[in-house]
Amino acid sequence: MTLSNPYQPSATVDEADDAPDAFASPTLVDDRSRRNCIVTWTVILPLNLIMPIFFAMGLVQGPAWLGVAAAVLMVYAAGIWCCYRQTGIATRIMIGGSIVTLSQLVPILHMIFGMIALSLLAANVNDNFEGSLSAVQAFLMTVLVAIQLLTVSLMIGAVIYFIKQQMSPKNSAPKTSEMSSFS
Repeated sequence: MTLSNPYQPSATVDEADDAPDAFASPTLVDDRSRRNCIVTWTVILPLNLIMPIFFAMGLVQGPAWLGVAAAVLMVYAAGIWCCYRQTGIATRIMIGGSIVTLSQLVPILHMIFGMIALSLLAANVNDNFEGSLSAVQAFLMTVLVAIQLLTVSLMIGAVIYFIKQQMSPKNSAPKTSEMSSFS
């Protein structure tokens, strides 16, 4: 009786390239991809914090920064988890996140998401975006803005990934079954 290793992946990395969605399953991704994902996440997250931190300076004072720090650490930990368990989704977020990072040059997206978060929290803020948030409000506002930015990043990354898949040489050549239907 032979015992099989229950922790052995069901397919190798080379076989994963032939799978319909190779990045959807955590068992089909090698450790190098996960490490690259973690390093990229560690770079992309702080780059995407530039404008939100700049806007938060008028709203957050004193101990409320603990709420911001807790939310950022939570988002970072969620990203690390995603890199380990859902590398394909994390990769798409990184691709889109790099574009969202560039969008900070004209931070309309970040301002809109900040205003949405403020309205959801019903925070007491004047027209110049000055006010005082509590630590809980600062935590919730950071999480709300992060969720919105991550959603946009995922959508942009998914579109780019889809376009890349459509333009790959595998998809451009007709399959033999498609060719036989023309005869």
